[in-house]
Amino acid sequence: MIRTVDYRPAIDPGAVLKSAYIRDLGRPGASAKEPTVPARMVLEPIAVTERGATIYNATLERVNQCVTILGVHENEHNVMARPEASHTFNMRFMRDNSQLLMINGYRVQHLNALGPFKGGTRFDRTVSAYELRALAMLMTFKNAGVGLPFGGAKGGIEFDPRLLTPSERERLVKQYALNMVDLIGPQKDIPAGDVGFGALECGHFYDEISVLRGQTMKACITGKPVILGGIEGREEATGYGVVSAAKEIAEWYGLDFARSSVAIQGFGNVGSHAALFFQQLGAKVIALSDIQGGIYKKNGFDIAGVLKWQKQGRDSHSPLPLSDYPDKDGTLTNEELLLVNADILVPAALENQIRAKNADKIQAKIILEAANAPVTTEADEILNARGILVVPDIDTNAGGVVASHIEWRVNQSQEEVTREHVLGAVDSTIRKSVKRALEISRELHTGLRLAAWLPPVRVIADVLNARGYYR
Repeated sequence: MIRTVDYRPAIDPGAVLKSAYIRDLGRPGASAKEPTVPARMVLEPIAVTERGATIYNATLERVNQCVTILGVHENEHNVMARPEASHTFNMRFMRDNSQLLMINGYRVQHLNALGPFKGGTRFDRTVSAYELRALAMLMTFKNAGVGLPFGGAKGGIEFDPRLLTPSERERLVKQYALNMVDLIGPQKDIPAGDVGFGALECGHFYDEISVLRGQTMKACITGKPVILGGIEGREEATGYGVVSAAKEIAEWYGLDFARSSVAIQGFGNVGSHAALFFQQLGAKVIALSDIQGGIYKKNGFDIAGVLKWQKQGRDSHSPLPLSDYPDKDGTLTNEELLLVNADILVPAALENQIRAKNADKIQAKIILEAANAPVTTEADEILNARGILVVPDIDTNAGGVVASHIEWRVNQSQEEVTREHVLGAVDSTIRKSVKRALEISRELHTGLRLAAWLPPVRVIADVLNARGYYR
């Protein structure tokens, strides 16, 4: 059992809305400062033919909706809607067989009003510039929402790491670090791991930055192996936070985990740890999937057994496919898993998994967004109309960055923390954030997504106003 600790974030997003949420939504005098130059137009949605357009437009729409409700000044809105910088690297990479590849690397730095940029690094063939712009924007508000002194950023390498040998992966990560060396630092921009970019890759990144800078740079990235300055609990923190969100929902609605079934799409780091923690609470995890497909078992899987079997694969990028797992009732596709008759559905893979075309077929009563933006705007409306509770990513999957904040702090102060402390901090922070969203949702008679977004947008608007961000 992980104890709850009194983890105090740098800011309290709930305080900005006071006690009467409706009365205090519009800040008096927010529009009193007139711009001295003509205001720029707030960004319009981009064409849906662009890769990453759906998630970008959805994120932008959420920001636009919140600033309208809150009465945020156009100047502040303009700053929120645009990244401060977008970097693209065309990396010439020589494979072990002397084949030369041109591989795109990216780093989008959205906004650092609250502190240094912070956000993960994706290593996947689907990485795109607009997707990273959206995820960097999401990180800005996610960090503000849980009270962390960070801005938002996101990076990526546009290539499938499964096609590379271990030595090639290490060299490509270090080449990416070479391109990033002047952009990052403990008080400037702190990357982390993400899809395809795990603790091993974070360690390679840390090593290269330290070599290039000529000094130990432990705080230049979070998510490192413990032996290189990582912390116990960071690896499972995001999955643990997902279950913390579920516990707050269960307490609010009287849900009994011992009588609940769970389906999890995506059995990577986040999904596998969430599955373990759900099972520890007594829930039956009846469906799991990875990139190649999924498996189903009516009476629930032994998650520890599945993980032990899966790790017989070549390495972390090539585990055995779940569809080959022997102790199952049957197989299913990733699309079919979303439609399984389970009480709780956890999309923990990639974005845009639940869309208008399948939202009306979802059977789960609760959806926990463990991935970033797995539910599209159109699907959100359908699910809300059907009475299905969607707990948004901005709260649900923030456990990783809460733990990253602790690792970043430890790397600079040399203080010692335990796994119990880290997971306790994740639990208390996520539950507080979800509870606040539930209270605002009740007061405003709106969905949880809008309720979760209003406090961080208010925080960012107030910080911009205080700093005078009208450049």
